[in-house]
Amino acid sequence: PYGSILHNDTGVPNRKKVQGFEENATGEKFMLSVNHFKAKSGSASGANVDQNDGQGAHNAARVKEANSILTNFNNCQSHFDDEDMLIVGDLNAYAKEDPIRTFLDAGMIDLHRAFHADSSYSYVYRGYAGYLDHALCNNTLYPQVTGMVAYHINSDESDSYTYDKSN
Repeated sequence: PYGSILHNDTGVPNRKKVQGFEENATGEKFMLSVNHFKAKSGSASGANVDQNDGQGAHNAARVKEANSILTNFNNCQSHFDDEDMLIVGDLNAYAKEDPIRTFLDAGMIDLHRAFHADSSYSYVYRGYAGYLDHALCNNTLYPQVTGMVAYHINSDESDSYTYDKSN
């Protein structure tokens, strides 16, 4: 790591951080943006009420968080003296929902799709596979990315392996 960590408290506080990293051997740098966006559950009002479009409650808040990362990008470039950005985390949005489209419309690349087309998933819920956990990068970092693997945390296990041993 190099430089001091940057905090972005737009939306859910303490869930958006950026840290610079430098490879010892080559001196190559990149910025890692680690995030956890607002969940789809909970009571909401105004623009955050569930619009019954499949995106759940608080979609407007998640779009605001995505925009804040993009807006903060210029500050990050100056702070870390680099333009390569990797955005990761639980963004609580599926690949075609508004927060992810916000990133894609700004030129970010969805690494799930780039390396695995439509076969990538990080969980299975009620028989449906998908991902709310994302890895996106900008076009200057993309040529340097050699792969992406989704971590299948508990998604490939039988229900018989539950923590409380129930079925």
